[in-house]
Amino acid sequence: MEAVKVRVQTQPGFARGLGDGLPKLVKSEGALGLYKGLVPLWGRQIPCKLRHLRCNIFLLMSLCIFYSFCFSFKYYLCSKIIVGIKYYFFAEVISQLKK
Repeated sequence: MEAVKVRVQTQPGFARGLGDGLPKLVKSEGALGLYKGLVPLWGRQIPCKLRHLRCNIFLLMSLCIFYSFCFSFKYYLCSKIIVGIKYYFFAEVISQLKK
């Protein structure tokens, strides 16, 4: 879909939208032409998502440590937060693979 979007935006007159551009692109370049822009897209998206993930993990761990010192936060709640962080990481990875 990304290849069709880029082609529609950069080449005037190629197609009016996805419904018109998808058959044209597949006919002219084959099915593998749809994956042409995947590497640059992932090269842009994956570092950005990992940065966000790292910041979120740092903030959640900082909150966990802060609450454990200030409010006698129980250890098992901190471990649940850590498990939640792991699930968040896998959800981010899976969501990027589905796109």
